[in-house]
Amino acid sequence: MIRRLRAEHGIYAVWGDWDYSVVLRQRVAYAGAVALLNQGRTLDVDGAKISFLGLGLNITDLNAALKQVNPASVKILLCHEARAQSVDEAAEAGISLTLIGGEHGGQVRLPFIGPVRPAAPENYGRKYMSGLHLIHDRMYLYANRGLGTTNLRARFLCRPEVTIVTLTRAR
Repeated sequence: MIRRLRAEHGIYAVWGDWDYSVVLRQRVAYAGAVALLNQGRTLDVDGAKISFLGLGLNITDLNAALKQVNPASVKILLCHEARAQSVDEAAEAGISLTLIGGEHGGQVRLPFIGPVRPAAPENYGRKYMSGLHLIHDRMYLYANRGLGTTNLRARFLCRPEVTIVTLTRAR
């Protein structure tokens, strides 16, 4: 599926819960995607500097990724889930947008109750299960519901989602 994607400035990814096999990593690389593990890349898009940073799932080092990008760029952070430390650090470090997807939107949700599987305690997952959120009045976080599932191979009141983010210059 990744090989069919077309992106003028590259395809970037981060690893999730099930993405640590060597075979999968080789296939992602062969398909042309760049997996960012505590790394960053700065692109020049029509004179605008945009940096993509990616964090690992369990070993996160935002400072290592930040050292690899242009400090004056617009920074977009990709990470699997909204760990409390990562979200707060990202907002303080000048990240403009964080994109996550590891909570799958809750996957199975009950009316008036919400997700039946609460997020891990170290995560802001329950708070940021899906949708757009403003963090500390300076960073946006978008939590995508994704296409997959976790151990429970079902979804209820939580439709799968593919999100297209279009970046435009501020006026």
